[in-house]
Amino acid sequence: MKRLPIALSLPHGGLDVPAEVRHLCQLSPKEIQQDGDEGARDIAMPLRPFMASYTETHIARAFVDLNRKEKDISRDGVVKTHTCWDIPIYSEPLPPRLIKELIRRYHRPYHASLSELANTPAIALGLDLHTMAEHAPPIASDPGSRRPRICLGNNNHSAAPRPWVESMAEIAARHIDPDVTINTPFSGGWITQCHGREMPWIQLEISREPWIPHTEKGEAVLEMLQRFIEITRF
Repeated sequence: MKRLPIALSLPHGGLDVPAEVRHLCQLSPKEIQQDGDEGARDIAMPLRPFMASYTETHIARAFVDLNRKEKDISRDGVVKTHTCWDIPIYSEPLPPRLIKELIRRYHRPYHASLSELANTPAIALGLDLHTMAEHAPPIASDPGSRRPRICLGNNNHSAAPRPWVESMAEIAARHIDPDVTINTPFSGGWITQCHGREMPWIQLEISREPWIPHTEKGEAVLEMLQRFIEITRF
């Protein structure tokens, strides 16, 4: 099978602690993993050989969140103070110069790479892949509520054509699971918002609920994307 005209982004699959903050980190490896997109790399594995482009980071979401604006300095912003489970990340507040260095070294290069994709003729769509907790974490607006198994976000139809995301949702309902939503609870983070101005982007959120193994989720996503490309006019 030939490569699909899709650029795959995996911004929250990393587990590494940046060297710059290792001496201040008080999270356990398990807490770092739980704050990120558990299973996302396993889901991406069957997809990677068939994508026109693949971009990932090894840095954990807890330390630099690539799906936040560079200027978002909130508790759950680009450089966080607490995990999504409300666990303090650092033994003391980070100095501003260190926050700037983390952004310069890890956040900006990732987004520069994604911006370059808009100039690649072989790419028609960006797909930002995430996994989500089965139930909303404490920082969510609806803590404890059950999440859908699949959520597609296109920034409320501004980052990719509405017919595209509706078509993908219909295919996902047939080939992954019927429990599919569009733009709820996630319409797309900064990657979809920012790079959706340059070319079409869709954020794909898959529940970590273990109804099937992660690799099978990835295989089902690949089938969904193949069928989507077959019927979509770019």
